[in-house]
Amino acid sequence: MLAPLAFTLGWAEILLILIVLLLLFGTSRLPKLGRSVGKTIVEFKQGMADAKAIGNSQGEQKALDSKQSPPAGTSEQSSEKAGTSDS
Repeated sequence: MLAPLAFTLGWAEILLILIVLLLLFGTSRLPKLGRSVGKTIVEFKQGMADAKAIGNSQGEQKALDSKQSPPAGTSEQSSEKAGTSDS
C-alpha cells in the first residue's frame, strides 16, 4: 500500500513551505516564531513528564495504601454488629 500523500514531504515541498513562511512573517519575525515554538514544545514535554511522574506516584501510593489498610468487613463491621445484637 502506498503512503498517504499528506505525509510524503520532499525537499522541494519543505523549501516551498519555508518560502511561504518567510513571505508571511518576514525575516524579523521568523526567529521569534521559531523560539516561541521551541519554548512551547519544551513546556509541553515538561508537562507530560510531570503528569507521568504524578501518575506514577499516585499508583505507588495506591499500592502502599492497599498493603497497609485492613480488608473491608473486618474489625469495624464486626464491632458494630456485636453492639446491635446485645441490645
